[in-house]
Amino acid sequence: KDFLIIKINIKKNWKKSVDKAITNAKNNMKINGISNAEFICKDVNDDLSIEKKHFDIVIVDPPRKGLEEKVISQIKEIKPEKIIYVSCDPATLSRDIDCFCHKEDSSYTLKRVVNVDMFPHTMHIETIALMSRE
Repeated sequence: KDFLIIKINIKKNWKKSVDKAITNAKNNMKINGISNAEFICKDVNDDLSIEKKHFDIVIVDPPRKGLEEKVISQIKEIKPEKIIYVSCDPATLSRDIDCFCHKEDSSYTLKRVVNVDMFPHTMHIETIALMSRE
């Protein structure tokens, strides 16, 4: 299986923090003998220009505003078997799941949703959704 991992962060110095995370991830890939993952270090809502046109699994972790429709379309064009969507805003997650699963050109089914309380004693939760091609 080939993985595409897209990390999005809209903080002022996002590139520096994501660059470091990707460096760590690539080091972990080497340590664990993984060679089938690719990381993109940019704001995916700008453009998702990907040279390789097929990945088995795409993992996205967008900012609170979620994914833009053009990005959802670009991910659909890649036609991954599975999409793992990590969200800090259930409302935008719901909107984006609707775009992946319920629009005319949709071929994904929502398989599972899990809430993760990473910030105890606050109202914030992370939600992880798994969508699969029908």
